[in-house]
Amino acid sequence: MTTENAAVATVESIDEAATDQSSLVRVWLDAISIATNEEEPWRKDAQAATNLYRQSSGPSASHSDPHKKFNILHANVETLCPALYNSTPIPDVRRRFNDADPIGKTVADLQER
Repeated sequence: MTTENAAVATVESIDEAATDQSSLVRVWLDAISIATNEEEPWRKDAQAATNLYRQSSGPSASHSDPHKKFNILHANVETLCPALYNSTPIPDVRRRFNDADPIGKTVADLQER
């Protein structure tokens, strides 16, 4: 049984386990365990990217290391952030068909505000 099938089986068994509180808890703990196992590779990749961004290779990484290289990832990201978000976006809500519909115009004006 794959983890995907196990997750489906767990969700389907919730209704069956609803009669007994301890079995319902067990079903939800199993579902959390399955989700945690499925997310593990993603979490490892995210941690590796975070370590690269912070330029830390572990708990022994020191900021006073003379052989430490310049963190170009941090510099690039911090340079691009203002370029991506330099002002508050202005919503542009329009009706799809610009016909004489006073209710539609009022609704579009309200959404734009």
